[in-house]
Amino acid sequence: MNETTNSLLLGVDVGTSGSKGILTDLRGKILSSHSVEYNAIYPGPNRAEQDPMQWWTGFGKITRALLRKSRINTDDIVAVSVSGTYSDMCAVDRHGKTVRNAILYSDMRATEETNLVAAKVGKDRIREISGRNLNPTMVLPRILWYKKNEPQNFQRTHKILQSHGYIIRQLTNEYSVDYPTACPYATFDMNALEWCKDICDEFSLPIDLFPPAFRATDVVGEVTTDAAKFTHIRKGTPVIAGSGDDLLAMVGAGVTNPGDAIVTYGTSCVLNAVCEKRENVPEFDSGIHCVEPRMYIVGNELNTSGSVLRWFKDEFAQRESEVEAASGKSAYARLDRAAANIALGSDGLVVLPYFLGRYTGSDPRARGVVFGLTLSHTKNHVYRALLESTGYEIAEWLETLRQINTMPNRPSRFVATGGGARSRLWMQIVSDITNVSQQLIQGDAPYGNAYLAGYSVGVFKNFETLSDEWLQDGEIIVPSAREHASYQRYRQIYKRLYADLKEVFQES
Repeated sequence: MNETTNSLLLGVDVGTSGSKGILTDLRGKILSSHSVEYNAIYPGPNRAEQDPMQWWTGFGKITRALLRKSRINTDDIVAVSVSGTYSDMCAVDRHGKTVRNAILYSDMRATEETNLVAAKVGKDRIREISGRNLNPTMVLPRILWYKKNEPQNFQRTHKILQSHGYIIRQLTNEYSVDYPTACPYATFDMNALEWCKDICDEFSLPIDLFPPAFRATDVVGEVTTDAAKFTHIRKGTPVIAGSGDDLLAMVGAGVTNPGDAIVTYGTSCVLNAVCEKRENVPEFDSGIHCVEPRMYIVGNELNTSGSVLRWFKDEFAQRESEVEAASGKSAYARLDRAAANIALGSDGLVVLPYFLGRYTGSDPRARGVVFGLTLSHTKNHVYRALLESTGYEIAEWLETLRQINTMPNRPSRFVATGGGARSRLWMQIVSDITNVSQQLIQGDAPYGNAYLAGYSVGVFKNFETLSDEWLQDGEIIVPSAREHASYQRYRQIYKRLYADLKEVFQES
C-alpha cells in the first residue's frame, strides 16, 4: 500500500483483567495509549469465566480514548490488529451475539471430557495435530462439556471463537481464528493447517462450528458502518487476524528469531522460545509463531501467577489497598518493599502456585500449597514466597528446555515483559533462582499488534525494522551467583513437594 508520513497503526490487546491499546506512527513512536480494567468470574472451584461484552465495551472505550487523546485524523489509521487470551470458549449465535459467558483459558472443569477425548481419539493424536498434551484447558473438552451440560445453549451456538476473534467479528462481521490460536482447539491440524473432520465426526460436532483459519498476518475484513460508529475507527479500515496475547507480546519485545525466549509476567506466567522447526518436548507445548516467514515456538505456562498476587492483595493486604485507593500509590509496590526485607527463601516458606491446577503435566487436580508455616512468619513472608514460586517453576522449565538438541545453550536472549516485569524485586528473584539474565523490554502485546498491523498491509517488509528501529535496549537484570547457590536448597524442596503430593491431589 502507499503509506504516508501520517500513516498510523492501531494495536489492542484483550486480557483477563483488562485491555490496552495504542496508536503508533511508522517509526514506533506511541502517540497515545489507553487501558481499561474489568474482572473475571470464578463461579466455582477450577472455573473461570468472563462476559465477552466486557471485551467489546472495553475495546470501544479504548479506541475512542486513543482518538480523543491523539486528535489524529482517523483516515491516517492504515490497519488494526487485535490480540487476546486464547484457548477460551466464546460461543456466539448466528448474529454474532454471545450465548453464555466465555469459558477462559485457565478453566479446568472439563476433566471428564478430557478423558473421553483421550479414550476416543488418543493423546498421541492430539499431541501430533495440536503440538500440545491433551488437557482440560483445550477447547474441544470444553465444547463437549458445554454440549452435555448446556444442550439448549449449544444448539443456539454458531461458532466458537477466541477473545480477539470475538472483537474481529464485532468489527468486521467476519469470523476468524489465526493458525497459532487454532492449535489449542484440539480439532485443528497444525501440520495441514485445517480442521480435522474425523475428530469432529467422532463427537458429532459440525465442522462449521469452527471459524475459518488464517495466518496471523492476513487481512480478514474491514471495519463496518456500525463498528465505526461505536469505535470511531474509520469505516473500511483493514483488520487483520491477529493472534494470542503472549505471541504478540513476543513480537512487541522483538522475540522473533530462533534462540530468543520470553517470559510474560501477566495474570498467567508464560515462557515461549522461538525455534526454526517444530520441537517435541515432553510436558511442553509447541506451536506456530505469528510472524512470517513461519517460525515455531515451544513453551509452558503457569496459569496462576499475577492472579495469585492479586488474590493475595485483595484478601490479605487491605491496608495496602486502602492506601492505593486514597493516594494512587501501588499496593504491589508497598508489598514489594516489605518483601525485600525478608530473607532469601522466605525463612523456609515454599509455595506451590497451582491455585487453578498444574498446566505442566496436565494435572488439573493440583492445588496451591504454602509449606513450612510457623508462628514467626508474616504476610510479607508469604508474599515473597509467592514471588519465589514463579522463579522455581521457570527454573524447571529452563532445565527441560535446555535438553532440546537444537537448544543446548539456549535461550541465547531472554526477555521479560508484562505487567509483573515492573517489579524489580520479582525480576531479581527470578533471575537469581534461574541464574539467567533478563532483559526488560518496553514493547508489549499492543506494541506487537501495531507492528503486525503494519507488516500485514505492506508497510514493513520484514521484522528487522522492529528490532533495528522500534525497540530500544532495556535494563538487564543480572543474577547473583551467591543468591543462586543459596536458592538451590529451596528449589529442591519445591521439586519434592509436588512429587510427594501428586497422589494426594488425585484423592482430594
